[in-house]
Amino acid sequence: MRKLIIVDDEKIIANGLLTGINWQKAGFEVAAVAENGRQALDAIASTNPDVIISDIKMPVMDGLELAKAVQIQYPHIKIIFLSCYNDFYYAQKAIEYGVQNYLLKPVDENELLGLLSKIGKELEFAESRYDHDIFDSLYTLTFKDMLTNYILSILRNDSSDIAYYSSKINRSSGELSESYISVALFALNDFVPDLTAEDIRSVMSDIKSYWSDTDYPVFVFNNYFIVFFHETSDVISSKHKFFLNSFMDSISINKCGQKLRELISIGVGNIYKGFRNSYNSYLDAYKAYQYKFYAGKRKVIEYSDICDRGIELPSSSEIEEIEQDLFSAVFNCDRAVLNKELEKYKKMCLVHDIEKIPVIYFKYAEIYISIHKKLWEKQVPFQLVPPDIFYNKMLERKTLYHLDLYLKSSLEDIISELERLKSDSSKNIVLKIKYYLQKNYINNPSLTELSEVFNLNPSYISSLFKEETGTNISDYILSMRLTEAKSLLKNTDTQIGIISEKLGYNDYRHFCTVFKKETGMSPLQYRMNVVFDKGK
Repeated sequence: MRKLIIVDDEKIIANGLLTGINWQKAGFEVAAVAENGRQALDAIASTNPDVIISDIKMPVMDGLELAKAVQIQYPHIKIIFLSCYNDFYYAQKAIEYGVQNYLLKPVDENELLGLLSKIGKELEFAESRYDHDIFDSLYTLTFKDMLTNYILSILRNDSSDIAYYSSKINRSSGELSESYISVALFALNDFVPDLTAEDIRSVMSDIKSYWSDTDYPVFVFNNYFIVFFHETSDVISSKHKFFLNSFMDSISINKCGQKLRELISIGVGNIYKGFRNSYNSYLDAYKAYQYKFYAGKRKVIEYSDICDRGIELPSSSEIEEIEQDLFSAVFNCDRAVLNKELEKYKKMCLVHDIEKIPVIYFKYAEIYISIHKKLWEKQVPFQLVPPDIFYNKMLERKTLYHLDLYLKSSLEDIISELERLKSDSSKNIVLKIKYYLQKNYINNPSLTELSEVFNLNPSYISSLFKEETGTNISDYILSMRLTEAKSLLKNTDTQIGIISEKLGYNDYRHFCTVFKKETGMSPLQYRMNVVFDKGK
């Protein structure tokens, strides 16, 4: 059973969560309840929870301060923020502290338990993929084992181990100071829900099989797989490119490997001379790996290839202008403008600076929340994706391409709903207009009259009616008048002049002219033809 801590200064809410949620259903139990961030840190130290469920605004230490402290001291702990709609912009800042889950108050139990179940599976996945036991038998060469431990001691800055393994390796090979080194780094950091623990072990076996046939150590450090390249000459550059590209191909052999290959990116550090520079190459590799946000997945990204163009992110006024343009595109169901504005926005965010990645998430969330708020204020009669759900889903997108794709998909879903709504509304309006015309066509109602009756713009009524029926309102009225005239001429002996008056024509001659123009014969000729046909 996994453990969680509840943090909220409102005792009613905290107790409601404690007693009103079936935590065991998601595989969790409440280990502690705290009133503020400081109490929560004390509880974390004594209970070692997997998850923290916290309010944002609290006295002493608020949720953001707590998240920042947890990220530094307990990076493995997941945080779920609970807050009100008006706090959402405040909550978005938490992305900088690794918070990737956000729910609105009042909390829906099923939504919360669903999120916890998802987090539980992610934790299980992470524990499986970084199972050190799988790697215990990865290396059989003594030198390779010593080299692995030596590099780990450098990365951990453990001076005693550095000295110990350095002396052993120097005695066996003497190559530490003269070797060219480079670190490559990768992680299976995008959770794949349909992969089982057995699938993961299969992929780990592929990793073991591939790298065991090389002279390069592979080990886990800070939840990343590290590949340590070392050569006595600078041919290391061409060699590591060959091995890394071959590795990407090798893990695609089995079915689950194909799925994971879609998620893996590899960061490669600069080449340095001397093993003591391993940490510098590691930092390079880490930065290159983060650059996958811009470069996309399935890439081998070298630190020497990444660049900071010095481009600034869009300003508040620029975002406000794009928000307005996007809202207009959505509300007017204009997909072409939507695509154009999103493409422009994506290019504005393509700053190639890994330090600005959290801010880009924030700015993409701003776009959706702004449009959501405006539609909510207009009381659109369909269900919008809540901001917290969008926010959580957005953070699952690990590249700018997929972030943009998710926002586009979300806005296109809104457009589809608006199109359906407008289509249904249009049909209903036209049906009402038709009904009104059928009851009042004798009076030849004008567009002005229809505008007053239906409280719509005359030109809108005219274009809407034409779009839905394929005919103009005036022609539709004329058609009903002629249909009735033919019926009266055919089935009664009413005088033509009286028929003319009944149909709203004050001028008998005008009626005859219109009738002949549409039918090719006068009203009298039409009646005589009908009588003649009956007599045959």
